[in-house]
Amino acid sequence: MEQSWAFPRAPEGEGDLRVRIPVEGLSFMGATPSGLHFADERTGLGFRYGQATWVDANDRRTELKATYEAGQLLVSVPRALVEASAYPASLAPVISPELGLDGAVVTPAPGNQVRPVVAPNGLDFLVVWQDDRLGGISRIYGTRVTRHGLLVDPSGLRIGTASGTERQESPAVACDGGDCLVVWAEFVDELNANILGARVSVGSDDAVLDSTPLAISTAEGHQTAPAVAEGRGDWFVVWEDTRGAGSVDIRGARVMHDGRVAEPEGLAIATGPAAQRQPAVTYNYTDWLIVWVDEGADADGDIHGARVSPGGVVLDSPALVISSAAGSQRAPVVASYYGPSLVVWEDSGQGGDTDIHGARVTVEGAVLDEPALVLGASPHGQFSPKVIQGRMPFLVYWDELDSGKWSLQGTRVTSDGEVEAPGPRFSVADATWSSSAVALSDFGQLLVVWSHQSLGGSEADIQGAMVPADGSEPLRLELSLAAGSASAASEHNVKVAFNGTDYLLVWEGQRGGTAHIQATRVSRTGEVLDPSGISLGGEGSSQRIPAVASDGVNWLVVWADGYNYRTSDIYGALVSSTGEVSDPRGVPIRATAAWEDTPAVASNGEGYLVVWTAPGYDRQPDVLGMRVTSQGEMARYPLSVTSAAQWRAAPPDESRAPAREYD
Repeated sequence: MEQSWAFPRAPEGEGDLRVRIPVEGLSFMGATPSGLHFADERTGLGFRYGQATWVDANDRRTELKATYEAGQLLVSVPRALVEASAYPASLAPVISPELGLDGAVVTPAPGNQVRPVVAPNGLDFLVVWQDDRLGGISRIYGTRVTRHGLLVDPSGLRIGTASGTERQESPAVACDGGDCLVVWAEFVDELNANILGARVSVGSDDAVLDSTPLAISTAEGHQTAPAVAEGRGDWFVVWEDTRGAGSVDIRGARVMHDGRVAEPEGLAIATGPAAQRQPAVTYNYTDWLIVWVDEGADADGDIHGARVSPGGVVLDSPALVISSAAGSQRAPVVASYYGPSLVVWEDSGQGGDTDIHGARVTVEGAVLDEPALVLGASPHGQFSPKVIQGRMPFLVYWDELDSGKWSLQGTRVTSDGEVEAPGPRFSVADATWSSSAVALSDFGQLLVVWSHQSLGGSEADIQGAMVPADGSEPLRLELSLAAGSASAASEHNVKVAFNGTDYLLVWEGQRGGTAHIQATRVSRTGEVLDPSGISLGGEGSSQRIPAVASDGVNWLVVWADGYNYRTSDIYGALVSSTGEVSDPRGVPIRATAAWEDTPAVASNGEGYLVVWTAPGYDRQPDVLGMRVTSQGEMARYPLSVTSAAQWRAAPPDESRAPAREYD
């Protein structure tokens, strides 16, 4: 697609030259450094309107940024540039199609991505996680996500910079409407860990504002488990601290909008011989409210709290007792909105089952709910509560485990303490789910993120879902993508087959430095049906050279597999029309001590013929084959397709694979 304007002479008129182009039919999805993105909200199909280039008669080129406002594209050429140019001149933007949102058909980042957190910045979101893609040493990564589900940073932002072997863990994030503060624990060695941070601009091309992390607390001992909240344009960071006598205390510090740490030694918020753990913090529009687990009375854990003034003065000593019920109270979170704050926690006081309880705390520090409010109780386990800041009624969510599958459950709590009807449910089937987090935009879109590990898999990725404000079908997102993962260098040998309804794309991608087979279904309208991809082949070996065919309903994917040491075998797996895989590890179609390679497959509508090359008696490659039924049944021995004592060269356009088709 091309678009350009020619100017044989300098345009007449005063001021900047402005080119306006009306846009209809597709929704504006957002702007990234690569341009403006427009797409069909259902299918994700659309185009990118990139930056424009002004070229004069002397071939002097000037890059110009396109903007979007009021249903029109706008490209402005400064008057000074118009007057200084030699003519004829031209203006041309870069326009390119997009499949999905910034290319959803990509391979997830290698290694493990865990502990995601997310914060809204008014219209959009910042998602942050712990990532060990760099040689197994965990660093802090993130990506900005628009309310439409567009990944502004599809390869990920490296937020936690470090040059050595320091481990970075437990990220937390809060945004002030312009910038966000990301904090984390950095383990210098086994005896010392610091609290560091970096500001991230959601709306700027230069996203990470602190190339050298902010030193929030570098005292001797372990400073870990940070939490952060925003208020009055600044931030307050709290953490677990083991300095001094070795007990675990709660300390905190204000971080100003310019990155200055107001209390570099840390405010002592909760100290004593007993351990204080798992801090959380909110701004109640008057003071900071910090809550934590106190293990003093019975070691099971109670919920305590304290307020800190905007000037950094601790207002509650001794601490507020928010819950001291029988049993264990853990994992507190807290949120506020012009009135009492809501503290929510895990409670295992009723027969050992873990439920979700809560209590309101006034601006003056009074606890309003004794006994606590019961927010979530069922025969299943409820874990990891979260509550939305700055929203009334309060939206409370938690993870629930039922029959081996995780879901996100929710409820609403009014300022009067009334527990309303359950909120939206979100489920992830056939996967492990951990460390989920939620955030809500000013327009009502709910972003749910979690660490996802497929059953039988060994690596975790960060995935998400954008739930529209009207409660319609969520948009699934793959968030932790590797740098360059959308390039041909990391995904190649792409093949495709049509089953009469949808397409199945298969390709060879890199995962953890080893080649693996990935796949996704795409509808005939271009909708990516498996945005997180379908993984084929097992761990611990490489899979290469995929091929795919359809019998009109389902697909058979075959590949060369290095499962047997120092050999190559032919493996395959059936993929149903709904994307289910019969055996994700794959079943051996031909596995011997010989080198079987370059598979290909075709179907006659009733079954499949798989062919491949293997060394013959004369050390030249023979072409062998195997018939496979639509149910995956195979003959005991392969067919000998060619075995003459000469070189059996494959057609060059098949990349050395044997040609195949049915009559």
